[in-house]
Amino acid sequence: MPREPKLNLKDHDLLIRLDQKVDNLIISMDKLNDGTTQQLAQHDLRINALEKLHEELNPKEIATQVKDNTDFIKSFKITWRLMIFTTSIISAVISFILALVTIALRIFQFNSPLK
Repeated sequence: MPREPKLNLKDHDLLIRLDQKVDNLIISMDKLNDGTTQQLAQHDLRINALEKLHEELNPKEIATQVKDNTDFIKSFKITWRLMIFTTSIISAVISFILALVTIALRIFQFNSPLK
């Protein structure tokens, strides 16, 4: 029978310490893997939610609608300003004509039948 080498006490203690450190390292790796796995699962859920939202909203279509709305608003503002300007001019002309009529009636001393 082959002879087994005898381990001295220092070697035995060293092996026990190494064994304990390896066990601690394995436990630490398991904890690290568990945390990483959980984080990856959470990221995966968020990415899936974002992808679903992206598919539902269709960003290209929304961008086209926003551009169309922006163009409409610009056009409406121009039209609105033009309408206000035109209305102001018409109001000024009507006020001027009414003022002239009033002056003309005073000049010709129009007698109102209501007096």
